[in-house]
Parts: sequence; structure tokens; C-alpha cells
Amino acid sequence: MGFHPQNMTRSQLLQDFVNEQEDVASEACDMTSTAGYDNDGSIGPDLIDNGIGLAMAARDYDPNAIVFFAFGDFGDACYYQYGRDEADAVRRLRETIEKLD
Repeated sequence: MGFHPQNMTRSQLLQDFVNEQEDVASEACDMTSTAGYDNDGSIGPDLIDNGIGLAMAARDYDPNAIVFFAFGDFGDACYYQYGRDEADAVRRLRETIEKLD
């Protein structure tokens, strides 16, 4: 078994950034997910719908956009951010965080 993503790319740049900003990254990233069930009411169709929404937003941003992902420090959350490349994805995340302040 194991984790073998086929439609998104692991990003060390995003990993480093969310580990520094994890307290706000969960609110600012394009999408987040958590490990296992946390009784928040999420069910399979919700998770699939969120993923499809993420893919459509990425496509609308740029037809060649890439969905990047990174795990948080504790491994219980995964962060997703799209962009033309890793630097663009992190730039977009920084801008969103700045708007939250």
C-alpha cells in the first residue's frame, strides 16, 4: 500500500512554509485535509467534491497549474495549494495570509 499521488506534486517549498506558518496556513491554503475521522461531519462525497473544486479552481487559474501538497509538522494535516510552479503556489499562499491579517 502506501501513498502514491498521481495528480498532485509534493512540494518541499510549501512544506517549509506551512511548517513555519501552520497556525494560519490551515485557513489560508486552497484546501486542507486531516488524517482520519475527526467527527466534523465530513464524509467521502464531501472530500471528493472538495478535491474536484480544487482541481477546477486550479484549472481556472491556469490550465497548466499544478496542485502541490505538503504535510504539517505533526503529520495530521495535509495542505494543498495550486500554482504555475512551487514559488507561485507559495506566493499565492503568502498573499492570502496577508489578507487575513
